[in-house]
Amino acid sequence: MLRATLRMAAEPIIDGLFAINKPPYLSSAQALREIQYATRRSPLFKAQLAAEANRRNAESGHQKKRRSSARRGKPRVKIGHGGTLDPIATGVLVIGIGKGTKMLPTMLEGSKEYEATAILGCATDTYDRLGKVTKTAPWQHVTTEMVEKALENFRGDIMQVPPIYSALNMNGKRLYEYARSGEPLPMEIKARPMKVHKLELVNFTTEHEWKYPKEIWSDEVKAVVVEAENHNHHRHHRTSSQLRQPGSPAAPIITLRMTVSSGFYVRSLIHDLGAALHSAAHMVSLNRTRQSQFALGQENTLEWTDFKPKYVWPKIPAPEDDPEALEAENAVRENEKEEEKDEEKDEEKDKDAEDEGQKGEGEGEVEGGKLRELKLWELKLVRALELYAAENSEPVPKGGNKKGMRWNPFNKGKGKKSRDEPEEREKEVEV
Repeated sequence: MLRATLRMAAEPIIDGLFAINKPPYLSSAQALREIQYATRRSPLFKAQLAAEANRRNAESGHQKKRRSSARRGKPRVKIGHGGTLDPIATGVLVIGIGKGTKMLPTMLEGSKEYEATAILGCATDTYDRLGKVTKTAPWQHVTTEMVEKALENFRGDIMQVPPIYSALNMNGKRLYEYARSGEPLPMEIKARPMKVHKLELVNFTTEHEWKYPKEIWSDEVKAVVVEAENHNHHRHHRTSSQLRQPGSPAAPIITLRMTVSSGFYVRSLIHDLGAALHSAAHMVSLNRTRQSQFALGQENTLEWTDFKPKYVWPKIPAPEDDPEALEAENAVRENEKEEEKDEEKDEEKDKDAEDEGQKGEGEGEVEGGKLRELKLWELKLVRALELYAAENSEPVPKGGNKKGMRWNPFNKGKGKKSRDEPEEREKEVEV
């Protein structure tokens, strides 16, 4: 059995940024809720949660009434993410915890690396495989050389139009809300300046398992999507009556690797690339391999199985004879769950654990001023937060303090300091 020895500070850092490798068919919001549930039951955050409970108890009646229903339950560890990943996408999702949530805006400004796969000959309203077919087009004329030449127009500084199925706001509503309801857009979707630092073709092949979506767009959303496309000079979509029924094509797939600026839509790149090839295309898979200093395979990026040891990644693509995989894929379209329902589920889990006389994951006593033995994911989390604190600490300015002290990045302007090398102790864990 493998033994891993991890070092953890006697007073572990529990504020900062880390990342997870998000699995497919899981929304970014749901990933946060799963992590939040784990942290609520961890002794690492016992003092933080107790302080929040005391603060709430000290609130006036008026303050308690102003608290939203979703925040009236048990105290929670403050958590946020630094850039949404689509539910079907996998890879780096940066998480801010505690005071680290204040640093999340810096993640939105950094560059990101992706590896995306697209299939030619078919476009969808969402620009990915979860959408409805809006166009089918010839693909037999497309060659590797044509793709390489077309990619030249998407490198460097470009203008990009976001997809209508996106979370961008327009007059107080999300763009996807207009598309789903069939309500006309109040104005055209404006193109935005983007920077493509690197864009390369990784693979071009017809040997794959991907298939076109089976659903064709409905009349309710057709008018809205067509109007949005026409506004942005994409006038080559056929009407639903002109569409060929999607089947099991031998159309090629294209795999791209790219480094792009913040706010870039890979789906839009693929959609526009299909048009540039005088064909059509939609995205079938997306993997974010890096965001700022967080990358897959590094200590600052935790695997999802660290939090969920029994979790099994769904098959990609989901074969038609796999009901569970298809059910998971269809559930992505209705992933907007109400916060109150999730809170109720968490409360039920807590109650079930109490009824069975069991301690929750990570619960334990504090003995002799030291935490009881931690689980592997807790040790990895502390290590990731320590790395972030070390990378983002700044030297003490002149006229300041004792040698060997550094500013804590979360206490800037408050005169608080943290020691450069805190007392450490070894912890041995079986994996």
